[in-house]
Formats: sequence, C-alpha cells, structure tokens
Amino acid sequence: MQEAYIVAGFRTAITKSKKGGFRFTRPDDLAVDVIKGLLASVPQLDVKRVDDVIVGNAVPEAEQGLQVGRMISARAVGIHAPGITINRYCASGLESIAMATAKIRTGMAECIIARRNRKYEYGANRGLENSSVFCHCRNRTRLLFKYGLNRRSGG
Repeated sequence: MQEAYIVAGFRTAITKSKKGGFRFTRPDDLAVDVIKGLLASVPQLDVKRVDDVIVGNAVPEAEQGLQVGRMISARAVGIHAPGITINRYCASGLESIAMATAKIRTGMAECIIARRNRKYEYGANRGLENSSVFCHCRNRTRLLFKYGLNRRSGG
C-alpha cells in the first residue's frame, strides 16, 4: 500500500460574517480562488495530474448546493478532473481528507485536492429562499411540510 502525503494546505481568513471582507463572495468562488492559490504554491505539480477534487459541505443548499464539488473542480482545476460533494456535517472537511487518503493509499488516485466548503452566512434555513424550488413551493405549505414539521396535522 502506498503512502499519502499532504503536500500543501491553504485556508481562507476568518472574518465577521456581516461585516467581513468576504461577505459578498460566493462560497464556490472563494473555493476556486483558494484552490488556484494552492496550485500556484506548488509550481512543479502539473494540474493535469489532479485526479479528483473532494469537497466536504455540511449544508449543501443555495450557492453551496447543486453538486458544488464538480463546479469547483471544473473552474479551479479543469474539466478533466471530476469533483464530488460529500456531507458529513461537522466532519465534512475531515472526511474529504480521509476519502482522498484512502483513494491514494489503495492506488485509485495519485493526486487529490480535498477541502471543506462552507460559508456560514449561507447556512441552514436560508438556502431554500435563494433556490428555484422556493418560488415553486412558497405558496404550497402542504408540499413543503408533507413529511416534515406539519405531518401530525395532515400536511
């Protein structure tokens, strides 16, 4: 079994969500910038050698949804590299590294970018309002809560 190594690592700065410098930056745009910076820091790595991009995302909705891992991969690395979004809630970033390690150690890949993608102002209970589903469901409470909060009252 071959060994897996972390060659480089980057993270975004922490800012105040309502006043910070990234407040108007979409999470996928931020991820693309971070990955491009990561790749620039390792100039000896040919971007064509990246086998996969694994993105951990605890709340995949709104701009953080819709298979954001693939969209980030295509924009940051290129169309040749697949991308996947995984959800392990608070451990999504850690799980992305664990999956990358497992794939490399078993010979399924040689170079993987693994990261967490989460912007808290795009958090839970906000994304539905920003999605196309909201327009369809806004006046259909029964459709929204048929199997959820309103189940006891018959939907």
